[in-house]
Amino acid sequence: DRLYAFGATGFPFTKTALLLDSHSEGVYDAAIAMYKSTCAYCKWEDQGIVTISGMTERDSMASSPKLEEVRELARKLA
Repeated sequence: DRLYAFGATGFPFTKTALLLDSHSEGVYDAAIAMYKSTCAYCKWEDQGIVTISGMTERDSMASSPKLEEVRELARKLA
């Protein structure tokens, strides 16, 4: 919601990714749509989207079967 502040100066990056986690499944559609629209508007290169549900407790990510997918996404951005 603060993208307009960088309008004149631009952004110091061109590649982005989206990582969303929550307790519930199926709650990501609106956020993904906004992310994709923002990427298109800012001419950012999307490197991937990972959604992970079932995050019910502290450190749930450590035992998530999608943890390797998150790591791979991070490597793309490095």
